[in-house]
Amino acid sequence: MMASNQTANRDEFAPFDAVVSRFGSDAEASSRGRVADALLSKGYRLAELGRREEAIGAYDESITRIGAAEEPELRARVARALVAKGVALDALGRYAEALSIFDSVVIRFAGADDLLSREQVARALGNKGYRVSELGREREAQPIYDEVVERFGDASEPELREQVAMVLFNKGYGLSALTRHEDALVVYEALAGRFGDASEPELRLQVAKATLETAVSLYALRRVEEAFAVYDEVVARFGGDTDGAVQRQVASALSCKAAALRDLSRVDEHIAVYDELIARYREASEPALRYQLAAALYNKAVALDQLSKSDNVVAAYDALLAEFAEDERPAFVEQDAPTVAVLVARARSRRDYLTRT
Repeated sequence: MMASNQTANRDEFAPFDAVVSRFGSDAEASSRGRVADALLSKGYRLAELGRREEAIGAYDESITRIGAAEEPELRARVARALVAKGVALDALGRYAEALSIFDSVVIRFAGADDLLSREQVARALGNKGYRVSELGREREAQPIYDEVVERFGDASEPELREQVAMVLFNKGYGLSALTRHEDALVVYEALAGRFGDASEPELRLQVAKATLETAVSLYALRRVEEAFAVYDEVVARFGGDTDGAVQRQVASALSCKAAALRDLSRVDEHIAVYDELIARYREASEPALRYQLAAALYNKAVALDQLSKSDNVVAAYDALLAEFAEDERPAFVEQDAPTVAVLVARARSRRDYLTRT
């Protein structure tokens, strides 16, 4: 089977290699562009397969072949290859090298006026800001996000608008991490003001995420009823969206609201919100949404258990076991949360205890 997979992979990359073989020695800009594109595409696919060291090799070959080119269309391809290399290095945990690459893109292409190069500058800055933040240097990340907005905030091109929306969200999220929730609310409001009416899927996703995090920040500021109203807004505004990533925000809004109601000992409302989440995602197939479903079923059972509603409790645990005990679909793991398998094991153990006593 392994040999068969290796053969399939070689066949998959053969068209890219064929372009390089056929046009690699041609000095014409169009041919050099075709070769660069083939190497970039090969690198992207290798990265998707988790073969990032090989992907970096493909990006490096592309850069070597056209790195000194003066033609704008080739320079833009160099920028793409550099950003892709930076992303691959970042995924390998080679953060210092990745950050150096991102800086080099900004320095080298800051004055470019073609869209593709400008997009790569925005991506380089956005990726740099995100990584710096993830390394615990949030205060250093904030001006990087601001630079993206200053450079590209007035852009009308969809590619640049997406980058601006993403960095605005990351800026707000970072401010929340610094417990600067009031400042975060200002950023989320700015994001919604810029992109709230957008129909593009990526922009709608960033608006949904910002709306959800607005509620989280409001709750952290103890503006509880405002937070609940915004959680409800996420569900009302985005509940009919067909994009899976947006639906994850809707499920998270319901889950966060339920958890907040539990903390406030508003148990009946807490259970009712879980019922809404269960009804909404009972037929979901996406792993992340099925995890939210499993967690809601389990948390509802626990809430009923704490109310000593024994008959309802057993039925609630049974509902989780019926849905997930034999589920062999790929599992989704929520960070710092029990897996579905753990929830099933806990439910089975508690159910068995209740039925024995």
